[in-house]
Amino acid sequence: MSRRTISLLAAISAAWTLAASPSGAALPTHAELRAKTDRFLEGRPAVSQRLGGSGGVRGGGEPGAVLPGSRVVSFYGAPQMNQTILGMRGPASAASALAQQAAPYETLGERPVIAEFDLVSVFATAGGGPDGLYRSRQDPEVIDIYLRRARAADARLMLDIQPGRATFADELEARAAHRPPPPLERAQHPAMKRRPRGGPRPPQRPGTAQ
Repeated sequence: MSRRTISLLAAISAAWTLAASPSGAALPTHAELRAKTDRFLEGRPAVSQRLGGSGGVRGGGEPGAVLPGSRVVSFYGAPQMNQTILGMRGPASAASALAQQAAPYETLGERPVIAEFDLVSVFATAGGGPDGLYRSRQDPEVIDIYLRRARAADARLMLDIQPGRATFADELEARAAHRPPPPLERAQHPAMKRRPRGGPRPPQRPGTAQ
């Protein structure tokens, strides 16, 4: 994915977070996220190991780029985030609803439409957590469930990163096992970036990133 594409996706993601999480809204703690993850995985749906769908990008721009050659229709969130569509629906239900949501856009122009899950893979947290970095990483099993579901639906998966006090570089390295090939991208989430020490805890003030 190009730097321009990552920057645009980060801006979209930041705008959504600020709209959905007004100043002072409570962020989850590391323990709360772990408990919700365990509940999700205990009842996880069976997904076929046979990965159907191409997951390919059918647009112009740089090789492997999604934008600007395609139109992306995305569902944001995570199963641990009850207020998001990925938290309100299971993976199979979300995939079905995403396909229905994306279908009307096929008639709006020549650019092909790409359906995509925007899954939070690193959460900004209310507490420092075990390492004091104010972030909690998504369970790899959860990522695998949504990646398999995206592939089966001929959709894509974007991993959303809210780094807290960590760096984007460190979080990208931690996600090395889930690097592309498609259909997977990553989006940096600067609104949830916190200063190394003494800065405001997100989302009290939007963060920034170079």
